[in-house]
Amino acid sequence: MAEDFAGPAGSSTPTPFQTPFDALIVGGGIAGAAIFHRLARSGRRVLLIEKSRFAQGATGWSSGILNCYHACEKLTALACASFSKFMDLERQGGPAVRRSGALHFVSHAQEKVMRERVQEMRGLVPVEWLAADEGARRFPHIRWNDLAGAVFEPTAGHIDPAEVTRFWIAKARAKGQWALEGVEARGVAQDGGHVVGIYSSMGLLRAHRVILCVGAWSRKLAGAGGLALPGNVFSRSVQCDALADTSFAQEHPAFLDPALGIFGRSDSPGMLRAGMALSDWNIDPDSPIPHSPQQQMAVRDVAGQRFQWGGPIRGAGGWRRFDAFTPDGEAVMAADEKISGLYWATGFSGHGFKIAPAVAARMEALAFDGSNGS
Repeated sequence: MAEDFAGPAGSSTPTPFQTPFDALIVGGGIAGAAIFHRLARSGRRVLLIEKSRFAQGATGWSSGILNCYHACEKLTALACASFSKFMDLERQGGPAVRRSGALHFVSHAQEKVMRERVQEMRGLVPVEWLAADEGARRFPHIRWNDLAGAVFEPTAGHIDPAEVTRFWIAKARAKGQWALEGVEARGVAQDGGHVVGIYSSMGLLRAHRVILCVGAWSRKLAGAGGLALPGNVFSRSVQCDALADTSFAQEHPAFLDPALGIFGRSDSPGMLRAGMALSDWNIDPDSPIPHSPQQQMAVRDVAGQRFQWGGPIRGAGGWRRFDAFTPDGEAVMAADEKISGLYWATGFSGHGFKIAPAVAARMEALAFDGSNGS
């Protein structure tokens, strides 16, 4: 059994780890960083551990798109609640959002729901409905023939997810909280059905509450520790590619296209970053995910169904990454079913970055007030 971490051998100096933390967060991606930052601002005594480097998992590969409208009402509410937090980062000395705008393409089948959702969003964020004919006038390089139109958010855009993660961690550290890289969680310590901390590569780290934000590692950690993962969370690969085309010389709005299963944003002048989730589920996030030229071509082909290239299109690089998905796209933000004081925040299905501040608020309410924060 792991021993308590008590500092260097022979030292009589107390360490911060000898007294249980109010909360211990496992996972240094955007969700863990947002929760760490929020709890620090609330005056909690909190520890964040990450087995690798901060923002090295799915967060580091994210496109960082910030938009609010989604077909899912819950996701729209979480994104709207988070939007201003990102827009305020630059004022706080953090990274700035590139306000390119965002287009969410809408099929004819979704038009009625979309119009209702846009009405609900008015007053929360700037949003407008572009019918297909108006969309074709303003964005003539997009193929609109199969669409009812698009939800356009003129103040939306994108930001570097790794920079945001590190900024929030730095802000929490500045309030006297601890964040450790290179510390692996190996199991949940419990006593009588209540959490007492985490068995880690440092030893036993004690805490009154443990929040697991381990994304694609959720099922792996649950299996290794004999935990009951509250929900069907699986790791899944995502193919992203950089496509060069001179028609994208200007800053292009970020886009989400549920009908074709593709998303993307401008990467640099003349460059478009596009991606789509693949059909391979339950991959091992600790194993190399090889680049696939066939999947790269598939992304290019699907993008070509939506965009009319201004000239010869060429690939300019690509990468495969992973994320934690649920079959229905519903994130898991819940207390553990068997161990009191243990909480899960995972399965964000590619949307975790843009909703991280709202996730943090909900997890604080759940862990400290016993409510879901809604």
